[in-house]
Amino acid sequence: MAATELFLQYRLSNLLSARRVIFGIEDRAELTHDECQAIGFSHYPLVGVGGLPILEELKATGQMGLIRDPDIVRAISKLTELWETGRVIDESNRGKITLLSRAFPDMIVMDLDSGKTTLSDFEIDPYDPVYLCDTAAMGADTAFKNAFGENVTLQFSLLEISIEPLRQSLKDLSAALQQGQE
Repeated sequence: MAATELFLQYRLSNLLSARRVIFGIEDRAELTHDECQAIGFSHYPLVGVGGLPILEELKATGQMGLIRDPDIVRAISKLTELWETGRVIDESNRGKITLLSRAFPDMIVMDLDSGKTTLSDFEIDPYDPVYLCDTAAMGADTAFKNAFGENVTLQFSLLEISIEPLRQSLKDLSAALQQGQE
């Protein structure tokens, strides 16, 4: 598994465990350092949906018609459809995500000098902010819980509806291309 994928899974697990603490499902007085960082960065998309330059070039130059294998054509069509769906979801979600440290500055404070520059095994740029969380205040504030819960939901919607199907579609295209070469 790639390092990026491991990081994404790690961040997701911290968002989920932090949500359990904030919503009172798990009885803990404090968030872990990594859970607090996950909350602080919850406005950053876990993944982004960019473009498919090689497919865009094939379409723009009319070379898509040169592909004769129906399995490859189907796989490319499916991938393109999923990619566009992901882009729409990504754009829609970006307008709904809350920058929690700005909206709730007394509950989540940005710090640059705490000396905590790692998320367990993952190094963070030392110039990235480090967040300090007031767990009790977060759990007691309905507006915070709503905004944080929505951030988590929006992150998962992009992953579940778009990114996971895209991964499978890329595997399918790769398999079709391998078969086409045999």
